[in-house]
Amino acid sequence: MNYGAFGLVEVVGSSNAILVIDQMLKTSDVSFLTWQTKCGGHATVFLTGDVSAVTAAVESVKGNPPCEIVASAVISNPSEETVRLAERAGYKPLTRGQALRAGDKVYVCNRGKRVLLAHIGTRPIAEGAQITAAHI
Repeated sequence: MNYGAFGLVEVVGSSNAILVIDQMLKTSDVSFLTWQTKCGGHATVFLTGDVSAVTAAVESVKGNPPCEIVASAVISNPSEETVRLAERAGYKPLTRGQALRAGDKVYVCNRGKRVLLAHIGTRPIAEGAQITAAHI
């Protein structure tokens, strides 16, 4: 299985998430996966496609933002081994539109090249978040 890229863009508010999704889908050949809204109204938009398309989509909202962009990332080339390790550690595949609860451990893969792992915390986001990233 080969995966291309995941794009993530964080904004404040569902209306802003819609603006960002609209702009990214119009910019390049990407697919919208889902968005998650957390404490304080922060919404993280997830999209997928090949690396260049996802990069172009994310860069379009960073370069010409329709609203304030809190954070963004492009994750490329997850591998099957990463998925096996994630599942062994208790992560489950995230399905489009799935509601998440405190303590959930989920992952998303895109064409075998990218893997995003998320462990949903139990404390309010206002107390902070821990983000760990690696590139191999």
